[in-house]
Amino acid sequence: HLCGMAYGDSRYETGPVDDTFDCAKMLATYFGSGRIHPSVDSISSRLGEICRAYDGIHDAADSDGSPLLNEQIRGRIEKALILEYLLTAERFVGGTGDPPDLGNKSPSVYQAQAIVGKCLGLPGYVDAALRGYEGLRDRSFIFDGFSKESPAYTNMYLSSLIWIPETLHGFQWPEGYEGRKGTVDLYGADPRFQAILRAALDQLRSDGCYLPLSDTASETGPTPHIFEIGVRRYPELFAGTLPALYRGTSPSEYAVFNLDEREVTRGADLDLLEILFPAWMTAILRHGTGANGSVLALPFNPPGGHRQTDN
Repeated sequence: HLCGMAYGDSRYETGPVDDTFDCAKMLATYFGSGRIHPSVDSISSRLGEICRAYDGIHDAADSDGSPLLNEQIRGRIEKALILEYLLTAERFVGGTGDPPDLGNKSPSVYQAQAIVGKCLGLPGYVDAALRGYEGLRDRSFIFDGFSKESPAYTNMYLSSLIWIPETLHGFQWPEGYEGRKGTVDLYGADPRFQAILRAALDQLRSDGCYLPLSDTASETGPTPHIFEIGVRRYPELFAGTLPALYRGTSPSEYAVFNLDEREVTRGADLDLLEILFPAWMTAILRHGTGANGSVLALPFNPPGGHRQTDN
């Protein structure tokens, strides 16, 4: 179990060192009983919801102007709920100051660190999230934008990874923060990320579904919010792509609040170019779009990292 590595480690702050995966003492703080233990504690989605809710009520006031949350309650929410929840996944990505973990489960942990760092104004967690993002970009993606794994696993990386530049967009580094300064804008300062997002689109069929490559199911497609963010931040690359990518699903909350209605309705099938991914060692040939279109994928990549031989 992924969270099992947290037990028996003296650096882990919420349990005694004699805890084991099979026998651990109940914690006395927020997580006491009923603790959530899915993969990496479902850290990004659940903690993201908690932080958005907390951000919304942090400064709420009663009719007489007095705050609904006093400093004691805020402290309990921030320390016993949000930060303790985040600590359960921190060990999974190496712990503070250690080299970042760059596996396909790690982006959700770095996403959670970005959310908490932005919500609570903790630049250390913002920096940790960016170090994870930079490591994944440089060492888990190859130079043509594809991940070192399969199309489905590329989506696993991106569905969480894209929230790091989006969450931290506009974050101001405190004066004198070592190694970072100015305002975070990965969209404008990181052309490599554009290539990664575009590769996630160029690997698809014209109906928005995957080609039958490696361990990737051909009746599915990538998570639409990746391209909703792409349409907003890189309209020249992604305009008109969303209807095909929704595949019968509705626009997300992000699209409702950030995109013009025309962006989620205009367009039909994807009109993609033939392409060679030199590092992925795969060529995709196309003729036409829609039901009468055809596409041929020629994969020459060796097996490994979820790239299988039965393409």
